Amino acid sequence: MTPSPEAQTLPKAQAVEYLRDHQVAVEVGFSLPTFLQVEVPASLSRTKVERSLRIGAYSYTGAGTEMRSARIGRFCSIARRVIFGQAEHPTGYVSTHTIAFNPTAGFASDEYFAALATKRPVPYAGDVVLGHDVWIGDSVIIRAGVSIGSGAIVGAGAVVTRDVLPYEIIAGVPAKRIRMRFPDELAARLLQTGWWDHDVRSLKDSFDRPEAFVDAFERERASLPKLVFATITMEQVDRGTFTVRTYEAAAPG
Repeated sequence: MTPSPEAQTLPKAQAVEYLRDHQVAVEVGFSLPTFLQVEVPASLSRTKVERSLRIGAYSYTGAGTEMRSARIGRFCSIARRVIFGQAEHPTGYVSTHTIAFNPTAGFASDEYFAALATKRPVPYAGDVVLGHDVWIGDSVIIRAGVSIGSGAIVGAGAVVTRDVLPYEIIAGVPAKRIRMRFPDELAARLLQTGWWDHDVRSLKDSFDRPEAFVDAFERERASLPKLVFATITMEQVDRGTFTVRTYEAAAPG
């Protein structure tokens, strides 16, 4: 890992421009979260992130996608209007309304609401986690705490409430397995390559033939260099400024 020069402190608008100047595509409507870690190049379009996002190189998100907290690997394809791990209301209280757990909600100035509302904990299952080379279709909803394995596919409009295996194809409401992309042995070998961590340009002619690709990768693994990407981190200092650092890191291992 190569450390960056000293961290910069930038106003929010300049931090967004810094992303654009360093191979991170963002559009008007993009929302900079409290914490961002992004390998470049990447594309975040008009994605709105509330808390934190870690995203790998060559991954992209479609317009209208919203996230609370997520960790996304490399080469992920995320379509438009995907919802990642939004807050949930408690189901075991007397009411599911914010009056049962959030006194600072939209009715805080109302006398009755203010007198009755009490702050109570609301369980949060954690980040949504995507492996590498995951394809998420249009208008998918993913519940907080769900992990989606590398190579998986989630069909458009699905509601994902459980973990998804590597190379599993799921769809529906709630999402269920349609099939596996590959036979178990081939999926395991493909996962073992970790091709997203390596320079595989020499193998590009076999990308449409997974078995041939795996065979060639296993033969040539020792000669395939690890990929190295610049990584940008941004952390909110206060409401209007961010600490920005850039460094280069190869994939581990």
